[in-house]
Amino acid sequence: MPAQKTSDINLIPITGLEATPKGKLLAWLLGTFRNIVIAVEFVVIAGFAFRFYLDTQSDGLNDKIKERQVVIESYSEFEENFRSAQERLNVLARASSENAKSRVMEEAAGFLPAGSRLKSISLETGGATVEVLTESEASILQFISNLNSSQVIKKVKVLSVGLDEETGLILYSLHLDS
Repeated sequence: MPAQKTSDINLIPITGLEATPKGKLLAWLLGTFRNIVIAVEFVVIAGFAFRFYLDTQSDGLNDKIKERQVVIESYSEFEENFRSAQERLNVLARASSENAKSRVMEEAAGFLPAGSRLKSISLETGGATVEVLTESEASILQFISNLNSSQVIKKVKVLSVGLDEETGLILYSLHLDS
């Protein structure tokens, strides 16, 4: 017996909801929202996959940070020693400059001739400036000669010579380079 051919015959007429304009709109909305749901699901899956990518990047960056921390920590002892040495050198430099200033003061006071007295002394980084009151011009020459013979004072420069109005004595200023 030969096989019978069957055909699909729809005996229900299309007179229901699908044939009306409201039905067509509803069918269109259902199809469109189905596509929107599929697109949203695709975005969610892409976001989930992107999260794994960001996690691997974050782990890589954390590893780099840990490596660099180890390097920085290995330099910390050297840096501490270096800063300590720098600090000691600064203290030594300050002490030597203060020592040089005090030596200039001692030399100036030690070479002061009789009949002369210091009115003021100002210490600077390269030496000192002294103001001296004296009774005679000979003591000015003696004081400059004594300072020139000093090992500590390298150069003596006369800044001014005049008469002090308060005391009536000769007032002169010298700059001493050390």
